[in-house]
Amino acid sequence: MNQSNNRTVIFIFAGVIICVLVFLGISMLGKKNGSSGTTSLATTTTTASASTTMSLPSTAHGTVQLILPKPQKVSVPEPVLNRPMPDTSHLDQTMVIQTEADIQTSVTNLEKNNTSYSDWIHLGDDRKLLGDYVGASQAWEYAGLLYPLNLISFNNLGDLYSNFLHDSAKAETEYQIAIKNDPTNPGSYHSLYNLYIQDKNNTAAVSLLKQGIQAIPGSFEFQVMLARYYRDAGNMTLAKQYYDQAISIAQKQQNTVVVTDLQSEEMQLSSSHN
Repeated sequence: MNQSNNRTVIFIFAGVIICVLVFLGISMLGKKNGSSGTTSLATTTTTASASTTMSLPSTAHGTVQLILPKPQKVSVPEPVLNRPMPDTSHLDQTMVIQTEADIQTSVTNLEKNNTSYSDWIHLGDDRKLLGDYVGASQAWEYAGLLYPLNLISFNNLGDLYSNFLHDSAKAETEYQIAIKNDPTNPGSYHSLYNLYIQDKNNTAAVSLLKQGIQAIPGSFEFQVMLARYYRDAGNMTLAKQYYDQAISIAQKQQNTVVVTDLQSEEMQLSSSHN
């Protein structure tokens, strides 16, 4: 297997692992407040009607196959691959050397195949790491043009605009595209919810969580977030309503740990109200 294929396999498995960890971290309810930290999410792309299948190495559960959409025809020129590097003197130089080498690997791969999804994502990741936010956004935006149904590039752009370039309007747009592409991915809702709370757009935040409930009916996490939101806002009636809904779902799933934690939180409503 060549270096490009190795990087693709590592990228795919890393994406799957990150999604699982994000979802499990949310479900375990480790935090007692109403929001979680914003992260750059990675997951597999949404399947398109025209697609190719990649076979990954065999695992204990058999051969893993990932279906990727075929790239769309793009009329705009691709971003300049050999951009000048930003000043990195303030960064750890061992990291800089490795990241610059990774960038060169992605550039070499893209010179051979300018529709390589994983290499455009990697290129954006590495340029962001070195502080080249413009280069990162260009790479991810081009990935979004090639693969308009993907999730990663839009979530990454949302994170970039929200937490690094501080452009809430653009961040909201990117997160909304990610949610549209995969309405059942909870991470996109969490990132956009954090943005709304940060911008004190509480009406949009509540509406988004209710949208998540409709899109992922078997999950209890959005009910928990609404319960904590109303608890912190002093509306104990609605807080109790959503705690009860979350507890009911967790009980049906026989998730006793979550049930115990939520019942404990709900019991504290009365004491805090008094």
